[in-house]
Amino acid sequence: MSLSHISFSKVLFKELHVDASLHNKRGPFMQKTPLFNLQKPVAIIGDVMLDIYLKGKSYKISPEAPVPVVRFNENQYTLGGAGNVALNLKKLGVDLTLFGLIGDDEHGKRLIQLLDTLDIKHHLIVTKQPTITKMRIVDHQHQLLRVDYEHPFQYDDSIRLIDSMIEHLTASHLCIISDYAKGTVALPQKLIEQPCQTIVDPKGHCYEKYQGAFLVTPNLKEFQEASQSNETHIDQLIQSGSTFRQKMNIQNLLITLSERGMLLINDKYTLHQPVIDSSQVSDVTGAGDTVIATLTACLSSNIDFEKALQITNHAASLVVKQFGTAYVCPNELSQSLLSKSTLHNKTRSLSTLISILKEHQQQNQKIVFTNGCFDIIHPGHIALLEKAKSFGDILVVAINSDDSIQRLKGPHRPINTLTSRVAVMAGLQAVDWVITFDDDTPLQLIRAITPDVLVKGGDYSVDTIVGAQDVINNGGEVKVVPTLDNYSTTSLIKSVLEVE
Repeated sequence: MSLSHISFSKVLFKELHVDASLHNKRGPFMQKTPLFNLQKPVAIIGDVMLDIYLKGKSYKISPEAPVPVVRFNENQYTLGGAGNVALNLKKLGVDLTLFGLIGDDEHGKRLIQLLDTLDIKHHLIVTKQPTITKMRIVDHQHQLLRVDYEHPFQYDDSIRLIDSMIEHLTASHLCIISDYAKGTVALPQKLIEQPCQTIVDPKGHCYEKYQGAFLVTPNLKEFQEASQSNETHIDQLIQSGSTFRQKMNIQNLLITLSERGMLLINDKYTLHQPVIDSSQVSDVTGAGDTVIATLTACLSSNIDFEKALQITNHAASLVVKQFGTAYVCPNELSQSLLSKSTLHNKTRSLSTLISILKEHQQQNQKIVFTNGCFDIIHPGHIALLEKAKSFGDILVVAINSDDSIQRLKGPHRPINTLTSRVAVMAGLQAVDWVITFDDDTPLQLIRAITPDVLVKGGDYSVDTIVGAQDVINNGGEVKVVPTLDNYSTTSLIKSVLEVE
């Protein structure tokens, strides 16, 4: 029942049409079509954790015991558990509130500081138990040791938290239970009984406590333990999963299968979504948090399960390539979705693109790089791109993300979303590859790609072009292409507004 790549692309890259009657905060005359059309707020309750990474370099074996000695370099503090789910949702643009229990200690204060810095709304009750903390000692990207600070929370504190959340919930909410079996959610049934859809990331062998939930998302090992089965083949999992789902009165059962993707079972159909890319797995820490967050964002946008699983699978494939708990941004997710589309075969992740470009350079082909917002493509852009291509063999175009453009040009820009701008750019004959960036400048991209020719359009001098010195130091060239008169995105927007 899977969608073809073409039909999926049509959903994601819906055409934009000019309508003078449309006015919104993102643009004066064009309706935006973002990846998510978020409509439902989300409330998360679960075991909130602080992840601490003690980073350093091991340089010898201790004379005291056969263990490595690590020379300390830096501390890194990140949100873990239900906090990481909240972080993933926040980065996807979801309106959310996090409910949890913490201790009256330094780790609890650090956790609140992280949430406040990230502008994540929260309701945390301070208890007599310590804040759940996982401290990891890391040499580069290799975890040497983990130390856990935790003690099960008291039942009364859990019920007090659940009651506070119920006061907050409305029928329009989506409710996430992120259960790590630390005592935060002692009675999930009280939440499942509320008039809103409840999504559960489960823990433990007893799933009776999740009866009636809208969606439950165990991994394969968790499902096998809960269902007391050893099936691994997809057909067998469908059969045992269907029986288990009915027995537990769960509306939708989603079993995540690591390198085999994910399997959804409900009373209408089953869907197996294969994995996107299992070749570059760095760390699976927090991948389940990304899955439940992305899937919830899809449900908040009323995206059907088939498309939602495809989007969620892309998100999971991105975070497992990163070390430690991680999140995915709409910009990065859109890029991944574009790269797998048969309609747009000119986009790749940065690491993959670098490998491809290195092969071209080894064959004495020149790599040309240019960048811009490219919000509304006009003849000036086309002339620039065609001239840039003439300077070498392979043209790479870097495009600012939506957030980057807003910071540079104000809250009413861009007119076209990143996905739309990338789709248009990928359709131009002169362009070989398209990459996006979220920074204010493409300096880090230029340093990573090391182009042979850097091209910029407009009234620039070489010493004012971002990345020019880096390219020159690497033996490359910098070219300035004069712009065509009477063509600019700003003037086009102004002209349309004057017609209105």
